[in-house]
Amino acid sequence: MLKKDIKAFFKAIRAGDFKTIEQSIALDHAYLAVTNFAPPKMDDGQSALQVAFRAGQFEICEFLIKKGADVNFKESSVINEWTAPMLHDCIRAVVFNCLTIQADQNKFEQAFELLILLLKNGANPNATDSYGNNCLNRWCLDARQMIHHPNFNENEAIINQLRRVSMALINAGAYTIQSAENRTNVIEQIKSYSMEKYNLLQSPPAANSGLTKLTGGLLNLFKSSKK
Repeated sequence: MLKKDIKAFFKAIRAGDFKTIEQSIALDHAYLAVTNFAPPKMDDGQSALQVAFRAGQFEICEFLIKKGADVNFKESSVINEWTAPMLHDCIRAVVFNCLTIQADQNKFEQAFELLILLLKNGANPNATDSYGNNCLNRWCLDARQMIHHPNFNENEAIINQLRRVSMALINAGAYTIQSAENRTNVIEQIKSYSMEKYNLLQSPPAANSGLTKLTGGLLNLFKSSKK
C-alpha cells in the first residue's frame, strides 16, 4: 500500500465517499488498520474510524466497526501532544450533535447508536487520553461546552441527551471515581463546573424507569456534599 493510496483513502473518508471506502477494504483488509499521517496535522496517527467520527461520517463509521476496525485503537503521533483513544472521538461526536448546536436530532441518535455499538463490541469505557482524561472526563468536558453555550437555555431535552451518554458509559463499566495524577474524577469535575443541578449522572426520564444503585449513590454524594 503506497502513501498516495493511504491519502486517497482518508480523503474519501472525509468526503463521505462510502463506495470508495467499501471497495478499498474489499480489495485490502489492511485499510482497517492503516493510520493517517500529516498533513493535516490533526489527522496524524489517526485510524480510519477516528477520522470518520471526526468528520461526522457516521455511515462509514458503522461500516468500519462492522468490518472489524479496532474499537480500542489509540492514536500515536510524534507531532501532536494530545492523543486519544478512538472511543473519545465517538463521545465527542455524540455530544457535539446534541440539540445545543444540532437541530436535527437524528444526527445525535445516529451517533449515539454507534457509541452503544462500540461498547457492545468491547470498547474500553475507562480508556484515557495522553492528558489523563478518561471517557467520563471527556464526556464532561464536552457536556460543559454544550451547557455553557448561548443556545442551551436550560433545555431539558439537551440535558437528557447528555445523561444518555453518561449512563451508556457507566452501564458499560465506566468508573465515576476514576482519577489520574493530573485529572480529578467526573463527580468532582461536575462540581467544579457548577453543573450538579442538572443531575447529569442519572438516567433521563425516557430511559429505564429505575435508577441503578450506583446512580442513586452518586446522587446521595452530591446531596451530602452540599450539607
